[in-house]
Amino acid sequence: MAAGLLAWIGKSQPSGIDARSAGLFPHPGSAVAENAIMVMKELGIDISSDYSKPVTVELLAWADYVVAVQKSLADHVIENFPDIRSKVHHLHSDVSDPYCSSISKYRDVRDQLRSLLMLWIDTLMPKGEDRAKN
Repeated sequence: MAAGLLAWIGKSQPSGIDARSAGLFPHPGSAVAENAIMVMKELGIDISSDYSKPVTVELLAWADYVVAVQKSLADHVIENFPDIRSKVHHLHSDVSDPYCSSISKYRDVRDQLRSLLMLWIDTLMPKGEDRAKN
């Protein structure tokens, strides 16, 4: 959900944002949870074609920023890929994984991610520069 939201929010940014998703403990090829697809669709975001994939050296090389939804995940990435330490960021608050939870929990997590990602993007903007609000 975070990558879908980040790409969606990024469409309003002057330079745009291209986001990709990967995990430290993926189930390669597994589809995104149906509840995640449904709550994202409520915002007009289609993540139905996304799937579970691992963090790779190539993906990390591609990225300007690596955004973790939990500090422990950011720490784990840095531990396993110390050369990209300067690219790794984590959100202001940890976001729990709603896997196998109710649709209501997925909505709560989606909305929390949206707010935290917008705050994170604001930290990247030079002071005084406006950005479009979603």
